[in-house]
Amino acid sequence: MKSRYKVLFLASWYPNKYNDIEGIFIKNHAHAISKYTNVIVLYIRSIEQKGNLDSDKYEISISLEDEIKTIRIYFKKSNGKFKNIFNSFRYFKAIHLGLKTIKAEFGDPDIVHLNVAAIPMGIIALFYKYAKNKKYVLTEHWTGYTELDGNFKKQSKLRQFLIRKIIKNACCVTTVSSSLKNAMQKLGMKNKYFIIPNVIEGENVRLKEPNSKKRIVSCSTLSKQKNIFDIIKAVNVILEDRNDFELHIIGDGDEKEKLEQLSDDLGLRNKVVFFHGLMPNSEVLKFMANSDFLVLNSNFETFSVVTAEALACGIPVIATKSGGPEEFVNSDVGILIEPKNQEQLIIAIKYMLDNHMKYDPTKLHEYAMKRFNNEIIGKNFLDVYAQFFN
Repeated sequence: MKSRYKVLFLASWYPNKYNDIEGIFIKNHAHAISKYTNVIVLYIRSIEQKGNLDSDKYEISISLEDEIKTIRIYFKKSNGKFKNIFNSFRYFKAIHLGLKTIKAEFGDPDIVHLNVAAIPMGIIALFYKYAKNKKYVLTEHWTGYTELDGNFKKQSKLRQFLIRKIIKNACCVTTVSSSLKNAMQKLGMKNKYFIIPNVIEGENVRLKEPNSKKRIVSCSTLSKQKNIFDIIKAVNVILEDRNDFELHIIGDGDEKEKLEQLSDDLGLRNKVVFFHGLMPNSEVLKFMANSDFLVLNSNFETFSVVTAEALACGIPVIATKSGGPEEFVNSDVGILIEPKNQEQLIIAIKYMLDNHMKYDPTKLHEYAMKRFNNEIIGKNFLDVYAQFFN
């Protein structure tokens, strides 16, 4: 086995100057792999015309982040009459700029590792296979394959064809959960699959700072998928019997204003329900470590990093059986409920308000970190590389 592969990490999603948490789980995978290989990351993002790029249409950013050389290429989308033609051209020019920059900064990679079978990154992976005779690994995170999401089936026939081709031509596919693998196989996407979960960070367990009330935390993108509305409504019901708790919501998204309006209408905002917006992950971990339990009420997930990180921070969780959490959440670390089941959600929150202290923070921390730490995940990927790239 080669001791230090040169790995080109093609990231369909990645933290960037417009969204510093987008695809953070892909960055964590890159960091885990970099412990055993030399990694360079390429990320391409299209920006609406109102975006402020430093140059007219393209901007190339090269940085060294945790010893990983990272190339980000931004380009402006056209909104004109022939926007599809212009945007396709700009995509391919961005790809050309990316390949040229990789050659100059990194040389030829030993391994191409595609993250999410999306365009344009999947096109680059196919280019390496057909033009340069280099195999590629695919790691998939997208919920669109699952029945609960169903977004894959809503794509155009051309895009479905390209995604299937990208998956079929990978030398192997890794998914972050067995439920995601099963969803892809159910759609007829055949390949050799490996399950390698996400990497998590965890705040070292420490004595919680004293809170005047019990603290429930919810951390996510504020979208319909996460179903924060029902958490707020459940809190409102529970307030009829007790008022010894608070709900703290961390994150941002399309539904934020509606969630704030609901909290206002119920008279809960800044009294029982508190919105904190986006926070750096280090601050999120500290906040969770000083909370009493986390609630994840998603309709669908492929893994749920925040649920695993809550355990690593030493707090129990309430999570839905949404595709990912049920693979690591059990009765020793929390409660599993059905998605969109308001009665179960209310019962679980009431139980956890009275029993969260029965969960041992040190055992929760150890449980999570033994499964999802950098070293283990990095070695898992290295084992996959060794099977296909000797």
